[in-house]
Amino acid sequence: MNTALYDISDSVFPDLATVFNPERMVAIAEEALAPFGSAYGILAAKIVDVNYDPGNRCNLLFEFKVRKKGGGRTRRQMVTVRLLKTGEEAPDGPSPEEIHRFEQAHAGYLPGPYCCVESPRMVLSTFPYDLAMPWMVEGLDTSRMKHRLSRLWAPEQWKAAKVKVTLLGYTPHMRASMHYEVRRLHRDTGERDKVELIGKTNAFKKTGKLFADSWALWETSGRSFPMPRPVGYLSAPRLTLQERVAGRRLGSLVEAPGFKDRVVETAQALALLHSLRFPLNARRRARDEVKSLRRWGEVVSRIRSDLRSRVTPLIAQMVSDIESRTQAWCDIHADFHHTNVLVDGDRIHVIDFDEMAYGDPSVDVGRFLASLRIPTLRAYGNIDQLDDVREQFLEAYLENTPGEVSRIRLFEAASLVTSAASAFRIQRLNWDTEVLLLLDEAERVFAEARRPTPVAGGGDLEPNLSWKERIRWAG
Repeated sequence: MNTALYDISDSVFPDLATVFNPERMVAIAEEALAPFGSAYGILAAKIVDVNYDPGNRCNLLFEFKVRKKGGGRTRRQMVTVRLLKTGEEAPDGPSPEEIHRFEQAHAGYLPGPYCCVESPRMVLSTFPYDLAMPWMVEGLDTSRMKHRLSRLWAPEQWKAAKVKVTLLGYTPHMRASMHYEVRRLHRDTGERDKVELIGKTNAFKKTGKLFADSWALWETSGRSFPMPRPVGYLSAPRLTLQERVAGRRLGSLVEAPGFKDRVVETAQALALLHSLRFPLNARRRARDEVKSLRRWGEVVSRIRSDLRSRVTPLIAQMVSDIESRTQAWCDIHADFHHTNVLVDGDRIHVIDFDEMAYGDPSVDVGRFLASLRIPTLRAYGNIDQLDDVREQFLEAYLENTPGEVSRIRLFEAASLVTSAASAFRIQRLNWDTEVLLLLDEAERVFAEARRPTPVAGGGDLEPNLSWKERIRWAG
């Protein structure tokens, strides 16, 4: 990758270019961690996730390749780098109790869990310690989770005899998901079984409310909606728990037989979600969609400054249309893309309902249509190979569900801007080329969105339950 592509200008983060230089970060990390003592040296560094909000936040997740100083095989250690703003004080570090818990359960290959660097000004956190989610250490501690799960199952007389935990996903200072394989023992009968759970934690959302929302969907659908069964939640550590379902990401199957059928089933599942009446604790207004679009549009402008003259007027026009055309009238997934659909044979499961809210259903439809460009690009080297599949998804959705195609195209175009920024966020190979391709597509789709179309599908665009009724029910 051309290092010039990382020459991002941001006056709030004057050392931004430094953290995007892996070689420089190896030297900085080794110097910062040297006083703490370590048997391991850092051989190389790779950026695996970028959480960048221009002028507000910059967190990078690094994977360091390390090896014992005396020799031996290489190992990998994740470290989060939080870049500090000009004049910002370093946040408080972990408490003595948190340090003790970290050292007891997660002795890694590098000293931890927390280290301040003065030049450039940043904070290093050794995984699994996270400044915004200090409870994550406990969520990955098998002995503590065995105790917590035993308490959760106590009314049914089950206890956790053995717990194995595997990290599935992690975004620093935001969220994480874990797979728990639990061997259980029934206290009365002596019966043994195995339970597999997915635990999720979120730095900003309350576990009780997240569980309540998922449970409301599960129960309202008569337990028939294709989703993992909500199991429960823990307030400490902050985890929602759901049944593990088998399957592969829908986007990984674009070349597999039956892919089109699974896409149609996904459209039908989304239409079912939008038809259900159940309470939720969150609401997505036009201003929320605008805030997200502006943020990701600014990211694209910073990482590809040569495209700013195109991005700025495009975002301004999209914002105007979203503010005037958003129609919130049902419960939506709010993060509905191909990686949140699992395929197991001829069955699908929709996952990740943390963003679910009362909002405009066109957000979900447009988001999914935009997301299909990414696996298409991976498999075929272009983004239009599956145009017919996208149209089949839209047709299947609109068969019995009302929707205005031009408004769906509006949110599809907005999601394409988000996808362009996401290529940089997760550091996909050739992300700079993807940004240009997806921006071209966003402009094309937005032109379609400005052509009015009638409402299609069955029914009317009327709220199937008002927001006041929903929040009263949720309470």
